[in-house]
Amino acid sequence: MKITQKIDAGQLKSFWVTYSDEWQFTLSDGSEVTMEVNDELVRQIAKKLNEKIAEKDAELLEAAKAKVIENLEAEGDPQDRDEVDVDM
Repeated sequence: MKITQKIDAGQLKSFWVTYSDEWQFTLSDGSEVTMEVNDELVRQIAKKLNEKIAEKDAELLEAAKAKVIENLEAEGDPQDRDEVDVDM
């Protein structure tokens, strides 16, 4: 029989990797969670985080492009739109 437990620990306040490679999470209520993480898992986490950051950056870039176009359209001068490079 396998017993599992899910813990809702709250908002993460800070994070630290110790010199002995333990991960320490400090929560907003001051409590701490410490765990050991093996090298393979660290690589998997890093890969997933990089993918998530790239997704968020792409969303922010699209929103910025839309805002630039919206501002140019609000100004009403179509010639300005041709001069702005929104492919950054």
